[in-house]
Amino acid sequence: MFDGIAKILYNMSMNHYVDKSILPYQTGQIAAYELQVRTCRDCPLALTRTQAVCGNRRYQGDIMLLGEAPGAAEDRLGRPFAGAAGKLLRQFLAESQIAEERLYIGNTVKCRPVKPGKRPGTWSNRPPAPGEITACRRHLQTELALVRPKLIVTLGAVPLSCFTQDKPQMSQYHGKPFIAGERAVFPLYHPAAVMYNPGLRQAYEEDMRALVRYIQEEII
Repeated sequence: MFDGIAKILYNMSMNHYVDKSILPYQTGQIAAYELQVRTCRDCPLALTRTQAVCGNRRYQGDIMLLGEAPGAAEDRLGRPFAGAAGKLLRQFLAESQIAEERLYIGNTVKCRPVKPGKRPGTWSNRPPAPGEITACRRHLQTELALVRPKLIVTLGAVPLSCFTQDKPQMSQYHGKPFIAGERAVFPLYHPAAVMYNPGLRQAYEEDMRALVRYIQEEII
């Protein structure tokens, strides 16, 4: 336990996170969950994937960053946000000074959604279809139960749609935290959106500053 002054200093450093050490029985649950994801055949994405992609394995983190779906790099390497969008995300996170140990990073859909590429025999990324999001929901529910995040930061409209009743428009939701059931949700644009539309960068940076303030004032 921290005394008052130590707690304030620790919070100010943005390095505080809840002690959620993984217990032996949880280790078995995590292994079962990851095996379930990697062997899943619930939708046609299993036919075109290289591998299903689990999270970054920080199940003790109190902040969950939830993306859309794996891309080509993630499908090849088996890690979330391993490509160019992930590099930009890490840049924003480094600038925000949120401790890496706090962050569990995963995706709403665990397999790469693809469409035929411009060249024969190649694949391109596409947004996940509603049926694919629904098929993967059981994995997301298990993930949430294992991580037990205090805050879910949604990256883009696909993960945000899992916590709203409508079809969300990012222009209306970004940077505005809300409560969904028992969970706090903070919507951000997907980093890929900033890559393809540099005009969003200022809004993204402002939203990241708002996220830091929210963590400091509400979560800790």
